[in-house]
Amino acid sequence: MASLITVLLVGIPLALLVRVLFGFTMKRVMSDKCYKKDWFWPGFAFGALALLFSLSKPDLRPRQKGPPPADTDVSEFFTGGGRGIFH
Repeated sequence: MASLITVLLVGIPLALLVRVLFGFTMKRVMSDKCYKKDWFWPGFAFGALALLFSLSKPDLRPRQKGPPPADTDVSEFFTGGGRGIFH
């Protein structure tokens, strides 16, 4: 009887918490890939399987064409311009 109470008081809330975390993670991944549908419920219902599915979906963000912007020079970061990690 005590094990049943433990399952009810610990196991079920813990399982729900894990499902909610899967739901929010999948919602975030799909939102970052520019999918508009709410993906929380598939993540909640199918857990890790849905998360693997979301990671395999292509990214819908438009790709930037041409050279990178001019302000992406990182040489100052590595040469010790006051903010670098090797300073």
